[in-house]
Amino acid sequence: MSQAVLAHGPGQYEQAVGLMRPMLGEMSRLGGSHAQQDVPEQRFLDAVPEAGLDDDRRLIIERVAGRHPVPPMHRRGYAMAA
Repeated sequence: MSQAVLAHGPGQYEQAVGLMRPMLGEMSRLGGSHAQQDVPEQRFLDAVPEAGLDDDRRLIIERVAGRHPVPPMHRRGYAMAA
């Protein structure tokens, strides 16, 4: 995850998404609250359109929608992508 964050910073979005994608299903293993796990997911969502990866945008929206009682379109970090 650290490598993904470092790639995201200077705009290496495709690399950041590629590094984060395999970890999305394992976020709970990183520990922390749901809110803390939400931060890397939002970073992933931020990088996806910059990398031109629309399928990954749908992936993260579906992932978040299935686990949170408030739909993504009503959440600040996800509304634009939803």
